[in-house]
Amino acid sequence: MRRLVHHFKRFQNDERGAFMVLFGVLAVVLIATAGAVVDFTAVQQARTRGQTALDSASLALQARISLDTNAQLKTKATTILQERLNDATITASVSLVETNTTEGSIKLTASITKPTAFVALIGIPSITAQLVSQATRKQLDLEVAMVLDNSGSMSTNSRMTNLKLAARCATDILFNAITDCSAATLTASDGLAPTVANVKIGISPFNEFVNVGTGYKTASWMDQTGATKVAKDGFDNDNYDGNAFSTAVNRFTLYTNIGVAWEGCVEARNHTTGAGGLYYDTSDLTPSVGTADSLFTPIFAQDQADGFDNSYLSDTPAACPLEPKYIWTQTKFSCNKDATKSQSNYDSAVCDGASPTNVYTQVSETGVTTTVTSTRPSSIYNNPDPGAGVYVDSYATTSGSGSNRTNRRIRTWTYQYTARELHERICKYVAGNAVFSPLAGGPGGMTGPNADCGVAMQPLTATKSSIISKIAAMNSAGGTNIHQGVVWGFHMLSPTEPLTEGKAFAGTTSKVMIVMTDGENTHSWTSDYAGADWYTAYGYPYQGRLAGANNTALQTEMDNRTKTTCTNAKAKDIVIYTIGLSAPNQTTIDMLTACATDPTKAFFPNTATDLVATFRTIANQLADLRLAL
Repeated sequence: MRRLVHHFKRFQNDERGAFMVLFGVLAVVLIATAGAVVDFTAVQQARTRGQTALDSASLALQARISLDTNAQLKTKATTILQERLNDATITASVSLVETNTTEGSIKLTASITKPTAFVALIGIPSITAQLVSQATRKQLDLEVAMVLDNSGSMSTNSRMTNLKLAARCATDILFNAITDCSAATLTASDGLAPTVANVKIGISPFNEFVNVGTGYKTASWMDQTGATKVAKDGFDNDNYDGNAFSTAVNRFTLYTNIGVAWEGCVEARNHTTGAGGLYYDTSDLTPSVGTADSLFTPIFAQDQADGFDNSYLSDTPAACPLEPKYIWTQTKFSCNKDATKSQSNYDSAVCDGASPTNVYTQVSETGVTTTVTSTRPSSIYNNPDPGAGVYVDSYATTSGSGSNRTNRRIRTWTYQYTARELHERICKYVAGNAVFSPLAGGPGGMTGPNADCGVAMQPLTATKSSIISKIAAMNSAGGTNIHQGVVWGFHMLSPTEPLTEGKAFAGTTSKVMIVMTDGENTHSWTSDYAGADWYTAYGYPYQGRLAGANNTALQTEMDNRTKTTCTNAKAKDIVIYTIGLSAPNQTTIDMLTACATDPTKAFFPNTATDLVATFRTIANQLADLRLAL
């Protein structure tokens, strides 16, 4: 019995198994504590993914805040959140949607619940995290100049139709945050007033020219006196193209003289340098009355010599001098036949009486005999000798009968004006001398001083109806001058004259130019005196305002000036997007890519139906959302 008691006391006092009991009790707590780190990390990873997913939802749905109810937005946001998480173990939902259409913001509050693996052992089966995301339009003013090709090729393959839809699509996105660019939605939304604040849009249609609008006729930046070199190009007052012409030509006066209204198009400024070494025709240098070449000159496509494309006036009205003449009058006596019946009657032996009498006279440009000479002059009033075989003979019997007739031959050399001299003579722009009838199909037609003047631009405006109306008015005519489109997009965004609707470059205004064309810079070089079939914003090639002696050289210079204009605009922090529809060649692709702010902003859709998607992509980028939280 004593042994049993002894063993019992030993067992009672033995502590060797106590730790195992204690460890068994503490093991659950230790495992839960160590595993909490794993669970917490998993929850944090899920929260990060959830925040990214909720940010995506707020960005995606911001454009819908004026179209959907908050309940609809909540459902859509939850769907996006769950799809982006793509984890069946996580429970995620959006609990609250708050919108402010005035500020253009959406705020989403959501929660995600992640099951736990370790802390569940101590009664915590899951952890819930709260998420908040807000998307809003940046508080920057946005100015967008759409520079849109209205050349003749835009009439093919429904290009103009699709361009109008695309421009309306961009307008809806920027003014109303409406991204559904279906034809039905565009029609329904055309009449909506803008719902997005601080946005202005301008439209600059271009073909060979840009039309600034007749409302600027008396603007101080228009050449009102003919002081610019550009205004003088193509005119002369001495009927001799070898002399320099320096007299001022007020083109508005010429329009008045022939009874034709200026339709609003302007020519490129002269390619001379101003402040900072910038060229006037590739920059936004401010025009000044005191600096002639800084001013803008109204288009005036000169009347070409008869027989050329843009001939719309008589080259020889009464107000202009006659071509000077040299006349040889030869008289023969004792002739027995009438010279009026046959030239041979004058030249034959029937007039072999006394030696002929010869008189040589020179007639001035006013029709008055000024000189009696014995030899034909090599030139008269700077007009060269037309040549020994270039003359007109007339024959007459002046008196007598039988064998005593007096016959007379008058041989006249006309010292003809060259086609260029007839082209440039300013004297023909007088009342009553306009004999042209503009062709149908365009505002100015192909003939006349307004040449291919197209639809007037719309400067920057926050009035949506003005933009929609201008887009609807666009039509296709004439050649393509991308340079002029770009430079006027530049002027539109610049805060200084000629257009002043744009805000200052520095500050909170984001300025964007979208340049769309379906072709390349084009010219119509020919080998005739003018150097081209068409009048352009640089006049005719012979006037030297655009360097080049063939189409390739002229178009290369136009490309170079386009790129220079883009470079100057980008230097002012203007973001440039370019769109080359069915780009005709690699040269044009390279030029448009160089013009864009970066290659990602140069688009080259293949078909006209791709234009809407392209403009929608650009406009969505311009919405330029940011996360507020």
